[in-house]
Amino acid sequence: MAFSLFGVRIRLNIFFFIIMFYFTLSGMLTKITVVFLTVLFHELAHTMSALQKGLEIEEVELLPFGGVAKLKGLLKIDPWVEMSIAICGPVFNLIMAVIVYFFYTNEVLKHSLTPFLIKTNVYIALFNLIPALPLDGGRVLRSCLALILGYRKATNITVFLGKGLSLFLLLLGIYLINIGEFNPILLLLSPFLFFAAEREKSIYPYYFIKNLSTNSKKLADEAIEARQIIAKMDMPARKVLNRLVSNKYHIIVVLDERHRIKYQLTETQFIEGLIKHGFYCKVYDIIKKT
Repeated sequence: MAFSLFGVRIRLNIFFFIIMFYFTLSGMLTKITVVFLTVLFHELAHTMSALQKGLEIEEVELLPFGGVAKLKGLLKIDPWVEMSIAICGPVFNLIMAVIVYFFYTNEVLKHSLTPFLIKTNVYIALFNLIPALPLDGGRVLRSCLALILGYRKATNITVFLGKGLSLFLLLLGIYLINIGEFNPILLLLSPFLFFAAEREKSIYPYYFIKNLSTNSKKLADEAIEARQIIAKMDMPARKVLNRLVSNKYHIIVVLDERHRIKYQLTETQFIEGLIKHGFYCKVYDIIKKT
């Protein structure tokens, strides 16, 4: 199911339908409507932040706990921008919770669903702040780690945490069954988080190389901060890729077996060689064809 809002295409993930179906059968259609609207506005907060920063949104996929925005064209987000966009969703939910709570305690909002609305905003905010992909907290942590470790290692760490969270929810769900408190939401979220985290890992190389390729285009209009990387000729090229940072331009200094400078590769040459020879080539494979 998909619809358009403010010119952005919104699509519901299959897991959202499953949870909506469960709530409907349980006689809680009104509550799942509140959850749906809370998640929708959570994701719109991300979308508005991205649009404000000049990014174009192709589609937003709504998940049971938030959403994923797909960007048009090349991915141009540096770690700081990704961090600011990611944090907008949870911050919006917490602000909403405070505002609704204020009106509720002052008897302006007296509806029976008001406490549920407050709890839903708080729970979605806190859950999304967990530092594990594909949650917002995972994107914030990845952005912080990327400034030091590069995006590849940062993605691997936060994907690992996401899978760990998935396993924890599965074990928690099984434990609750054993004590007579069946919670299907945990059992549904567990596999979803696992596969969503794995998807983040699998699409990373494609998006990251596209991101890096924009740096050479920037050189035509502006100066870019350069970063030097030292590598030996027989080093796997993917290890060099792990050290690249998306918001800087790189010069790869290649050493021979006696640690003497043998060659220098610009980032553009390295990426072109990597695309041509694949992720499992050696640095000298790129040099020979450059």
